[in-house]
Amino acid sequence: MNRKLVIFICTICLMTFSAYALDVDATWTSTNWLDVDNWDSNEAPVDGADDATISDGHMAVLTGTQTVSIKKLWISGVSGSSVLVAGNSLLEILSPSCLYVGRSDGTGRLRLQDEAVLNVPETVYVGYGANSNGSLEVVDGIANIRTLTFGAYDGSQGIVNVYGGRINVDYRIYMGNTGGSETSPAITILNILGGEIIFDPNSTGTEYFMVGYNGTGYTINTIEQSGGTVSASYRFHLGDRNNNNVCRYSISNGRLEVADRLANGYYWGSSYGRPVSSFEIIGSKPVVEAGTYYQNSRSTLKATLTEDGVSPINITGEAFFESGAQLEVELKNGGQLYAKTSYDVMIANEITLQGSLVKVGDSNNCWDWTIISENGKDKLRITYTPNVTPSSWQLFDGLVLWLDASNLSSIVPAGSGLQNGDKISAWQDIMAGFNTTSDNAVQNVSVNQPIWDSSVEKLGGKSAIVFDGVDSYMNINSLCIGSETTIFIVAENKIQNSGQSYHRPLLAADNDPYRSNGDGYGIGYTQLSANEFMAFLANGTTTDIQHNIVSMDDNFRIYTVRKNGSSSTELFEFEDGDTNNVLIDDTPVFSRVTSFHTGYDIGAHAGADPQYPRQYLGSIAEIIVFNRCLSVSDIKSVTDYLNDKYFHDLYAVCVDSLDRVFPDQTPAEKSSFEPISLPKGGTAAFQYAVMAPTNGTCKFTILPAIDANGIRLGEISKSYHLETVYVEANTNGCGNTAAGVVPPTSWHTSFTRMAPFNVAEVLVEASELVLTSGQYSAVLIDIEIPTDAVSGTYIGYIQFEMGSEKIKLPYNIRVHDVTLPKNPAMQLGHWIERAPENLTTNSTLPAWWSDEHWRLLRKSGRVMWSFGERSVMTPLAEGTYPLIKTRHDDNGNYTFDYTNFDRWVEMFSDLGFTQFEGAHATFNAVYSWHISTGQRVTVLPSDAINQARLYFLTIFWDALYQHLDAKGWKSIYVQHLIDEPADVGVYQSLHNVFATNMPGMKNIDAILFNPTNYSPMVSIEVLNLPTLAANQNLVNQRLADGNEVWLYSCCSPYPPEYPNRHLDLRLTSGRLYPWLAYFYNAQGYCNWAANRYRGANPYTSSIGPLPDGTQNPGHPVGDSWFYYKSPSGLRGSMRMVAFRDGLQDFTLLKLLEAQNDTAAANIVAEIVRSATDWEIDPSAYHQARTDLLESLDLYN
Repeated sequence: MNRKLVIFICTICLMTFSAYALDVDATWTSTNWLDVDNWDSNEAPVDGADDATISDGHMAVLTGTQTVSIKKLWISGVSGSSVLVAGNSLLEILSPSCLYVGRSDGTGRLRLQDEAVLNVPETVYVGYGANSNGSLEVVDGIANIRTLTFGAYDGSQGIVNVYGGRINVDYRIYMGNTGGSETSPAITILNILGGEIIFDPNSTGTEYFMVGYNGTGYTINTIEQSGGTVSASYRFHLGDRNNNNVCRYSISNGRLEVADRLANGYYWGSSYGRPVSSFEIIGSKPVVEAGTYYQNSRSTLKATLTEDGVSPINITGEAFFESGAQLEVELKNGGQLYAKTSYDVMIANEITLQGSLVKVGDSNNCWDWTIISENGKDKLRITYTPNVTPSSWQLFDGLVLWLDASNLSSIVPAGSGLQNGDKISAWQDIMAGFNTTSDNAVQNVSVNQPIWDSSVEKLGGKSAIVFDGVDSYMNINSLCIGSETTIFIVAENKIQNSGQSYHRPLLAADNDPYRSNGDGYGIGYTQLSANEFMAFLANGTTTDIQHNIVSMDDNFRIYTVRKNGSSSTELFEFEDGDTNNVLIDDTPVFSRVTSFHTGYDIGAHAGADPQYPRQYLGSIAEIIVFNRCLSVSDIKSVTDYLNDKYFHDLYAVCVDSLDRVFPDQTPAEKSSFEPISLPKGGTAAFQYAVMAPTNGTCKFTILPAIDANGIRLGEISKSYHLETVYVEANTNGCGNTAAGVVPPTSWHTSFTRMAPFNVAEVLVEASELVLTSGQYSAVLIDIEIPTDAVSGTYIGYIQFEMGSEKIKLPYNIRVHDVTLPKNPAMQLGHWIERAPENLTTNSTLPAWWSDEHWRLLRKSGRVMWSFGERSVMTPLAEGTYPLIKTRHDDNGNYTFDYTNFDRWVEMFSDLGFTQFEGAHATFNAVYSWHISTGQRVTVLPSDAINQARLYFLTIFWDALYQHLDAKGWKSIYVQHLIDEPADVGVYQSLHNVFATNMPGMKNIDAILFNPTNYSPMVSIEVLNLPTLAANQNLVNQRLADGNEVWLYSCCSPYPPEYPNRHLDLRLTSGRLYPWLAYFYNAQGYCNWAANRYRGANPYTSSIGPLPDGTQNPGHPVGDSWFYYKSPSGLRGSMRMVAFRDGLQDFTLLKLLEAQNDTAAANIVAEIVRSATDWEIDPSAYHQARTDLLESLDLYN
């Protein structure tokens, strides 16, 4: 007996809230809850002992930082009443009373947003009482509730919408607590678009999340989840106790986590009824996990397949289905299946069926289910078999051959793996298994093998098989095409080679179809009199030749050849921009109707006279052959499909994260589809280029990564639009880089391109981008692997959408058994500029050291930490706005205010930074403020080391040392003295003062000249690449003595001998630097400029300004910043992404070195042999990462 789930569509009048404009005719326009005039009673609830009612037509607004405690609150009125809790306010209902939102015959609405908090230690009733209408909306903020109940009694409607924030419930959740009548049921709706619902019954630990909880009466309960998280620490029952409870849960995105039992219609026994429930999981995005699963005989488990399949429900224990439990499968949103396909709907430790599952919603009988056991788990697997005639053309009867170059599983490479440009040995029929024959195209002779082009721009990034016009072709020895046929070919109209036969076949019988005694079709191009598309078919004495002139313009066409028995062959053409097929020839000529040849060549007629070869030059994307004559409308269905597939209004390709994307150049598509190897806890970036022929907005969505068993990786993902920056010059050295100045010719091969140009560089977190016609934009996704991930290979997708166009591109990940430590094995610090103008693009700058200034610093620090930074340059007493403020009295005695310094150290420590670099002691002015009057005086001007500076530093360093000691911070602090010192004697005098007043503390400095002379005075000696490479004896001695050596780069070193990290150089150079640090025994890396803009706009200019702000000439492009300011702080860059990946490589090398230093050295040799001999190919770095992790897997 088929049972239908009755859905009641309820029209609910919702009151619109706004934090900024409240259009209400009520006395509640004041936001002062303590104003006696705002209350119905005569006493304001000042002491929290009062009851209060927000009555008819009133709106109460609680905002700012107000806190209100009330004994009991009713929000209900005939024409509606409402409460908005916003800002940082707190609304608290005191125990043992409750909060009612919509009581009998009334409507109430409560909205929580911003950082507001709602505390109700008892029950919140939403839509409680006959004909009540209540709504709770959580946009942001936190609601702490003991029990949440909504929808009770006749005609009640209880609605909860969760957009963000969090609802914490620690006792019970009831939807449909008390039923209504059959004609006026209680209705509940829970919409989860984001945020969290945390159900944690900590009082007993055994309470339930109940949907449809009532013993009598009628309820209709609906949960729609399209994002966010629902977490139940005990049991979740969808449908409970009563035959008249109708319950539905539909999840298309987000997470549902149930620690114990997930019940889809629970049956308590003979004393209770069986509710009708439906649990639907839509597509591959949701994550549903539970301890056990129970489904009664009246309920349905529904899997809705989208184009990405469906995500399985994961059950750690037993899944139990009562006899008669229903299973439904539906195709939705482009989910047509071309071939036999299987999906796991549920994976459990054990699946128990009391009887057989009942299939519903399958009038075409096109799918079935089975229970299989794999890897110690039971799986409920559905298999969809396209053996019927639904509305989608792909499943029509008579489809005998389907070759699709974009179907990766059907392309067999001649060698191992499949990469762009590889020769292929087979192009397999994706209808194999549904026909009596397997019509695979094969070619085993290497010289005759065509190649696979993974992404053809003119096909919207889809793939094609490329034939060289000389040797390459393929053969299908089992294909026979008869007198009833329709053939579709997507082929390139390319100018053909001269000096051959007239005929250039796309698909031709492998005997001779071009003679009157031929018995098969010859379809392709010809040059009998002009460039024409032609179809031949002979009857033994006469040849039926259909042909017409076509333009050989290097564009692709969809050609259709149709024959209906003895009728003449018809030719149709469809090109990009067409809306209908164009009939190009159907001249009636008698032709063959019986005895057709078996065996066809693709891309050639291999049996032709060697002196006059018949070889096609160009690409074929798809061939479809039916063994019947399709109607004109059916032909249109197929060509519409092909047109939608290939002639896109949107183009997207995968680009290696170590390659650049330029708006005005076709990007280099990623050459390998091999998965990126990652440790647990590691992060990888995947880059994509997107282009459209018209202006428009393109949305992009990250789809979750799943392994071969349907298990989700559980990765943390972020998506970015890569904003472009303008590069007006090429690197030409320190102080010599200028627009219009061409660097030495020998440098040119090191540049990605000659300036000027724009390049995709800045990471802007986004889920959409605005495309400019014909310009390429770049998108980056960051995938972070959880530390508890299961090792294996996973594939996920990013989907681009523009209008009706959709393109889905993969990201492949191989997770290894190795876990990456939280902190890199190599210390990293780019020196941050703290001034507000260097942190934000806002025209109105925050005041120095204001809360907004600190917010910008925190946001910037968080971004820098995400790229592996753990050491932060820390300003001290210098400048007009010092971090440590100097004060003096009338006698000239100095004291120091460490308030901001302490806040700096505590904030960056909270972010995860482990080292603080005190700013250089030289050249910067120092001011002091009178301890009483506040008058500022200059203590030290901006000049070199002199006795006055040494005297002040004696006092300052002694006081700082005492402060660091008192705070317990000595071990995390290092001090800069002079950057790139040029005078050993001056450095010695300054070092003496430092060592005397900060005994035992470390100092750190970049040493450009004579590192041996400075070495005894520097705890952490920072050397540039040429100096580091030339002084390995010194490095080894320092390491033996327990001292550190770091690596740095700035304007120099220069190409072509040495790598650097400037904007016009390869991104692989950034990935390389940590490898160089490892190779030359450096323990850290620092750079002088995280954001040293000096007044420049880093988006419109890239030449590094000199100290006076001038840029023509200036420093090399991008040398003065690796992070970019935004309205809310610093943003990362592609150069930092590359360095972060190298930092992970360095850490893995150190892990391997501890196990097998020889193996580590061998892998390093794959990347770097010396400071002037290193790899520039991105694939070398990916392979080295794989080698690293495979070696480490041996020890895990």
